[in-house]
Amino acid sequence: MLPRLFASLRIRLIILVLLAALPAFVLVTYGAATQRQHELEEAQEDALLFTRRIVSDQDGLLRSSRALLATFAQVRQIQDKDVGPCNELMATLLAENPAYANLYAGDSSGTVFCSALPSGLGVSMADRDYFQAALASSTYAMSKYQIGRASGKPSMALG
Repeated sequence: MLPRLFASLRIRLIILVLLAALPAFVLVTYGAATQRQHELEEAQEDALLFTRRIVSDQDGLLRSSRALLATFAQVRQIQDKDVGPCNELMATLLAENPAYANLYAGDSSGTVFCSALPSGLGVSMADRDYFQAALASSTYAMSKYQIGRASGKPSMALG
């Protein structure tokens, strides 16, 4: 029965065309798979570069924030809790540093006595993890993601 199937000229031509097209189909399929793999590797490389850039930017912001906190520790208006000049200083610095949601100083009980934003005055940060960690370790501590009580903006606090 099989030899009768190939006896027809039409069947033979169809088989011949299919066999002739098979290498082209294989090449197109292989080329598409290779191109897809290349684009996937390129996307992974771009994502890695993007992630490294974000980490670098965050690291720079963290270093400058720590330097700013060290400077705050030396500022006479903050040391003396001179509210008026301290608030002016914080407001000026906040205007010059838009990456920050607020700049403020608090006493050892966690009450804010100086703030760039007037709504921050008198706010207590005593219940915040970063504040408790900074008190316990006497060094810098960073908060988890939070919504600022004075600014209402998503932020991470450093103290």
